[in-house]
Amino acid sequence: MKQLVAKINTLKTTGKLRAINEEYTDMILVYGFCEGNGRLSVRVYGERFPNRRLPNHTTFTAVVRRLRETGRFAARTADYGRNRFVRTADVEEEILARVEADPELRTRRIGAEMEISKDVVHRTLKEHRKAVYSVSSRFELLMGALQGIVYYSLQLLQESFYSVVGVRIR
Repeated sequence: MKQLVAKINTLKTTGKLRAINEEYTDMILVYGFCEGNGRLSVRVYGERFPNRRLPNHTTFTAVVRRLRETGRFAARTADYGRNRFVRTADVEEEILARVEADPELRTRRIGAEMEISKDVVHRTLKEHRKAVYSVSSRFELLMGALQGIVYYSLQLLQESFYSVVGVRIR
């Protein structure tokens, strides 16, 4: 935000902001002259102002729409986008306390409960060399794999016994 304010102040002092507003004004006048035809406006604008950069045809409609909606030429950039979350010591302590209380908690669950990003939770845990473990799910995966291996081995054993002896085992 400070950079944006500094840039606008620089534009004001150098007179470039006035030049930008003049360009927008000329764009609106050309757009009106062309009766709202954006592509024709680009051609006419290029003919009338050959030393200026040539805007896209959608720029003409965007400038007119913005002027009607906000009363400004320039787009408003303040208060746009997602709010940045600043990690504080209190938040970090709460994350660490939750993980100490229940090491199997997921970063998504912690983030949702605290209304912060899971990435903030993950970064905090990484910096403090903590990890969220889920022992039960890994154990269940291992047991499921072992059951499959045992079942497959029994099938092979039964088939080999049948091929040698000729008797099926149930």
